[in-house]
Amino acid sequence: MNKTASLSEEMLELVNTVQRLAAEDQERILRIVSLLSVVPSAAQRETQRMLKALVDGNPRSMFDCVHGVDEVIEYLENCMFAKRVTRHDRFYSRPVSRQQN
Repeated sequence: MNKTASLSEEMLELVNTVQRLAAEDQERILRIVSLLSVVPSAAQRETQRMLKALVDGNPRSMFDCVHGVDEVIEYLENCMFAKRVTRHDRFYSRPVSRQQN
């Protein structure tokens, strides 16, 4: 099986899994996916590491799992905000004083 077909099957499996979740959990997953599309690749890799650590940590309760996912969302939102601030700073230049003219 080629790589594209494998990816398509994984995406279909993910969609089917998410579909069976409660609405609030679906929103969390969709928020992560949405944020991943706008953050830098370094943040994407860190998100993968965070999610893997969450799964490997075998959360003891639903609260632990939700808390871990919320931490991932917070991390991604902070990365997105930092990216916007940095982008804005590139266009900012100090005003020229009247004395220089």
